[in-house]
Formats: sequence, C-alpha cells, structure tokens
Amino acid sequence: MSTNRCIKVALLLMVTLMVVSLTACDQLVSILTSSDVPEVPEIGVTIGVVAPLSGQYAALYGEPILNGFELARNEINNADPSVPGIAFITADDEASVDGAKAAFKKLIADGVPVILGPGFSSQAKETFPIATENGIVAFSSTSSASGINMAGDANFRAGLITARLNPPGVMATHAALGYENVATMYDASDTYSTIGHGDLVGALMDAGVNILGTETFEGGATSFSDQLTRIKELGPEAIFVSCLSAEMDDILIEARALGIPTSVPFIIPELWNAEAAAAGAAAEGTISFNGWSIFATTPGNQAFIESYRAAYGVEPDPWAAQSYATMHILNEAGTRAGSADPMAIAEALRSISIDTILGSFSFDENGDAIYEPFVHIVKDGKLVPFDGSQMPEAMALPAGLPMDLAMYRTWTGVEIGAPSAHGVAHGQGDRTTYINQPGVNTLMDMSAETFPYGTTLVKDIMDDTNSFLWRVAVMWKTDDMMFDGHAGWRYVQYQRASASDDFVAAAGDGTDKGSNGCHGCHSAVNDPDVPGRDYVFVELPGYETADGGMSDHDDDANGHHDDMDENDISDHDDGDDSN
Repeated sequence: MSTNRCIKVALLLMVTLMVVSLTACDQLVSILTSSDVPEVPEIGVTIGVVAPLSGQYAALYGEPILNGFELARNEINNADPSVPGIAFITADDEASVDGAKAAFKKLIADGVPVILGPGFSSQAKETFPIATENGIVAFSSTSSASGINMAGDANFRAGLITARLNPPGVMATHAALGYENVATMYDASDTYSTIGHGDLVGALMDAGVNILGTETFEGGATSFSDQLTRIKELGPEAIFVSCLSAEMDDILIEARALGIPTSVPFIIPELWNAEAAAAGAAAEGTISFNGWSIFATTPGNQAFIESYRAAYGVEPDPWAAQSYATMHILNEAGTRAGSADPMAIAEALRSISIDTILGSFSFDENGDAIYEPFVHIVKDGKLVPFDGSQMPEAMALPAGLPMDLAMYRTWTGVEIGAPSAHGVAHGQGDRTTYINQPGVNTLMDMSAETFPYGTTLVKDIMDDTNSFLWRVAVMWKTDDMMFDGHAGWRYVQYQRASASDDFVAAAGDGTDKGSNGCHGCHSAVNDPDVPGRDYVFVELPGYETADGGMSDHDDDANGHHDDMDENDISDHDDGDDSN
C-alpha cells in the first residue's frame, strides 16, 4: 500500500500523540514555530505532544524524542502535500509522574482515541491503567521496564523491554569476556532501573556468574564513592549498573578516580554517546546494550541518520530513532484500522509486522516490542559495535588459553620480576602472578590453612628478553577426585614460540608429560610444621616470618624452583603420570 494511501486513511483518525519526554521550552517553541517547517494548509490529524519543558532530562531525552517525531511527521506530511497533514500541540508534564497523569487525563477529556507516551517507565506504570480505564490506546516510544505493560490490550511500547534487552547483552559479553565474579549497582528509586537490574541479575545467574555484591543509590545522587569503594574491595571482574542517564557519567568518573582499573569494565544498559562524552576518558571500555545502532543496516536506517543530521545538525540517538519508528508504525496502524475507534487501532497494532529502522518489528502478547538488540562498547570516546576485540589488553584473553582464565589479568596481581638464581625453571624473563578472588580471600584470612576449591593462580612469564609473553603457568584447586593425589591441584603450563602464535598446553595435566613434576616441585613448599602452604609458594598471612621467609619472590629457599619447566619434569617424576 502506498504512503499516500496510508495518509489518506490516517486522516480518518483524530489522534492525539502524547510524548512524555523531555525538552527545553525554547527548543520546543523552535520546533513549533520554525520557518523551516512547511505550512500545512489543512490539518487532518492533531497530535498532542505532552512533554516536561524543564528539568535535567530535557536535553538528554526530550529533545531527541521530539526530533524523532518531528522528522517522521514531516516525511508523512511531505509525501503528498495535497493531503491535509499532521499538526502537533503541546503541554508540559513537569517531568513527573503526577504531571504525566494530569496530561493523560486532560487529553482523555479532550476525546482523543490514542495517546503516545509516556517517556519513562515510572510514568507508564501509572498512566497506562488510566488509558485502559478510559478505553483509549497508549503507545510509548521509549519506556522499557519489563512487566508494566499488562494493564490492558491497548497499551504498546516501541522500546525493547529490559527482559528482552539485558539477557542477550549478558550472554554476548560473558561469552566474549568470561567474567565469573561481578558486582551490580542500581537506582532503587526508579522503576526502570530496579526492574532492569532484576533482569540483569537473572541473566547473570543463568550464566553461572557469581554476584559478589550489590549497591543501591537514589536518583539525583551526586556522590557514589561509598558504594564504589565497597565494590572495589570485592575485586569484581566487571561491574553492572542500571540507572538513568543523569547518574551514568558521574559513576564512571568516580569509579576511575577511586582506582577501579580500566581492566574492569562497566556494563551499563542504554548508555549512549552523550553519557560517554560527559564521562570523558572514564567511559573508555564501557559496554552498553541498546535497542538501536547507528551502524545498523536495517531498512531505512542510514537514510534516517542522514535526514536527522541534515535537520538537526547532530547524530541521532536511540530515543530519536525509536520515536521516529513509532510515528511510522502508528501511521501504518491507522491505515490498517481504517477507523478512529481505539480498539480497531489497538487491533491493528497488535497484529502489525513491519520493517523499520529498528529492524523487523512486531509486538508480543503484552504489546511490548520484538526486534533484535545491539551491544556497543566505548572506543575512543564513541560507541562502536562490540565483538570482544576492542577490549583493553588487560581484559583480552591470549589465544589458546582456556575460557575459564578470561579476564585473569583483572585479578589481584603480584609483579615478581626476574627469577632468583635458583628459580629459573621457566626461563629468565619477568613474571607476574595473578590470584582470583577465592585465593585472595584465603591470603587475607589469618586462620586459613588451605585454599578452597575454585582457587586459581596464573603466572605470566616473559621470554628471556622480556619482549613478549612466552609462558602461562596455571594452578587450579579442584574437588575432582582425579587430582586427589595432588591435593586437588591441577597444573598446566601453556607456551608459544612468538607473540603472534597461539598458546598450546606444553606440560602438566592433559599433556604427554603429565603434572607430577609440577606437583613434585610444589610439594617442596609444604612443611607439616607450618600449615597454610597448600603447595603454593605465595605465603598466607601470619606465616611469612614464622618459617624463614619462603615466598614467591624467593621461591628457591629450599633449593626448588617455583614452577617446573617442561624439560625438567622428569627430575621430579614420581612414576605416576596419570595426574
């Protein structure tokens, strides 16, 4: 069906469009009075745009939402100038739930069959039931908290709900980064943030990820140092944050200022370039889940981007894109309904399946949008598609190493430097030992006598000229009975010939040489009179001066190497290579 025909049918409707979004008064007046907007000689559709004309979210959300609607409206109007066009009327919702409710009631009293809005989930939770009680359609372009769109059959949302956005993002980042221990943080005063956090937690649990701790804050907070300090002490491999735009940049800036390293990525759903720019260098490496991408090749997307740039002189963001798509989806639904009856419009929306700039678009049984999400990462200050390759070097897992070591360089590390005169089993290069959180917790426990199952120690070993990472020696503490003969420890040493080669398992469990040589060497560190060694040269608190000072820095106090070279395994071979 032609666009011209769509408009002619749509003119049967008196649709008032409410966008509870955010903009500045002068910006809104400019939109309505600019000489750049062509005159419409005859008005066929009246669309009410209800927006808070002041407040912190005016520029962050409101302006792009209004721009998206305006751009789509102009396209529809200009498709056939002989057909009466669409006009906007405006009202201020004061950026609050009460303001949104008042705006809904006013428009309902005006007799409108459709209200598009509101912009935020906290508002939608309260206004959707009002629309249902009064038998009209409510259609929000941006609210996205899961589970709030169940008040009736005529409520719709174009933004991806958090249950549809966050789990795929967790799956993608977990697969690429392999994080196993994370922390979370969210705005407990905001509906979207709270529900979105719950969807993140559910996805992390499904992935088997351990959540070390959760911190909360209230919207409008300006300091997050207490929460971030507690998170830092937990030693997470990644930090998930669920909040609105206003807090995102401050959290990132404070986190990096407190010393949370860039090797620990922040993952913040729906962060966009404006927040990244506000955070500056602190945003580098931050990962975001989004419902739209400027890089997408979805139908009409690149044309939309070009038109938006030409009209407004800036790049569009997801709020503009979703609002633009919403306007065209409504136009198509009006065509299919062929009636001003709200339930006819709702029925057309429920059954719609259409190609949009968001992708192939439809609604589920609750009126929530279905299309594919995107994962981005901040690279050089801008969001780009995430595929794992853009991570800082400290996050990247060298090729050939097992995925359970992913992000090991974000663990607590001890720089050892060149080996002592005796500790040359792995060559002359510098070493750094990394210990995961269970191991660190044990090292901090004065009463600990053994490391718990799940402890992992990784030693990076440079080549003799310190020009590239040559070997990676790993110890895992496991409850697998196969390793009972080694007190539960599993050993593997990985090696490569050059920096461009993949690592391969050269010695230890699962190789021809086995791990008895490794364990034989590590057995030398155990002293029955000094508990707490547990075959590890790194000393536990309280023992470093009690037994003469055997440490990972002086790993040959008793004439043994810290780890075994694969060429020397036979020197300590006890005749059983099964482990």
